[in-house]
Amino acid sequence: MSKKYLLFEIDEGGFNNIRMSFENYIVLAYLTKRILVLPPPIPYYLLGNDNKLLSDFFDIDNLKKYISVIYSHESPINCKTNAEYKQFVNNNSKVFHIDSRKDVIVWSNTTQSSNTTQSSNTTQSNQNNIDTLCSNRIKHYIDTYTDTYIYNTGRFINYHTCHIIYKDKQLEKNVKKMLYNAVKYNPIIRNNTYKALHNLFKLTNSNPFYAIHIRKGDFQYNEVHEVNEGTILKQVHKLIPRQSYVYILTDQKDKSIFKNLEKYYNVLYYNDISTDVTVPDYYIPMIEMGIGTRANIFVGSRLSTFSGYIMIERGFKFNSNIYYTQPPFNQQLIPYTEKKDVYNEQNLYWTHTPVACWIRPYKSFWDV
Repeated sequence: MSKKYLLFEIDEGGFNNIRMSFENYIVLAYLTKRILVLPPPIPYYLLGNDNKLLSDFFDIDNLKKYISVIYSHESPINCKTNAEYKQFVNNNSKVFHIDSRKDVIVWSNTTQSSNTTQSSNTTQSNQNNIDTLCSNRIKHYIDTYTDTYIYNTGRFINYHTCHIIYKDKQLEKNVKKMLYNAVKYNPIIRNNTYKALHNLFKLTNSNPFYAIHIRKGDFQYNEVHEVNEGTILKQVHKLIPRQSYVYILTDQKDKSIFKNLEKYYNVLYYNDISTDVTVPDYYIPMIEMGIGTRANIFVGSRLSTFSGYIMIERGFKFNSNIYYTQPPFNQQLIPYTEKKDVYNEQNLYWTHTPVACWIRPYKSFWDV
């Protein structure tokens, strides 16, 4: 059987949009049994002007345990620059457009599930449910693509669990487990995370610590980033005992705005635990993700994919609860995998609307 390839480009958004898009392509490569082609080096948004590769952040050797992967400069792609890569795509690939903000991918092939014994009646029932569920969405059946090279021009910036719909629910669980195990940061980031955690536990005398993500100044959602210390304390004081060690994950340079939190808690920041000045600044958020994952309780920021990835990691590791610095919003969208309004804030299914749902994780994401 001839080899088939899945080509893609780095997402134009911030790092967690890049990660989210990358994860979607990993899932599609796994489902279609295609070889995933990693794009050539380019500058990444907000991460400096020098060219970067996905391997600068992710452990590609680990990824290769789960799917087949090549770099774009390898045969048969043989493209070292982004210009060459785009030319190859134009000349050789079936180009399709799936935008996860408005489209869904329906995966009807059940051959990769460990439990594939489905009757025709069950399959038809699932299809009817999918048709009803996604009545306001464009449905794509990517398992029908037979071309050697395929390439998507749309953006994948939903969590894959929101817009890839499976007829086979066991396969859906297998995919979630695969992705969790396959996507890890590279050894440089992991080693610096271990060092930071070691220093943190030295400062806390090995006592439990808590973590709060407070994002300031770069949110496009005003109702989120305007949260003040009073609101945060109101949300967390029953979760986190007074005088506890609290690590604050923040992009805020002026720490004086946290002075009231510092009166209530023993507050720590990255500069308190960092000893390696050679670590690039753009690695710090990934190191802090590891810190937030290991906190006794993590309190995140709504509508933040950074907080979302920490919650997903904690969900897989500890099945932990979800907490936020902001009170519930009046209305949010829920993915089709959620069965009820468990956070007293969602009342619309994402697939029933014409807008995106990338803004927060749900416990169904790690229900395997």
